Amino acid sequence: MAQKRRGWLEGARPESRVFYHHSSGSAANRVDEIVLHFTSHTHFHRGQLAAQFRLLGLTPPSAHWIGFFRL
Repeated sequence: MAQKRRGWLEGARPESRVFYHHSSGSAANRVDEIVLHFTSHTHFHRGQLAAQFRLLGLTPPSAHWIGFFRL
């Protein structure tokens, strides 16, 4: 699977359009737009998790990606 994914990514051009279906219908976006959406959307969920931890009186763990490489 990793090799298949790598092959697709290496062949994908950032300006090429991807057509897909979702719960509201069909859409098309550029590869670079999808990558930007994916990476920025993860920040939204990191914030949600941190807020939930704080509501429970807990300190949220670090969710910085670079930190996982230091383990």
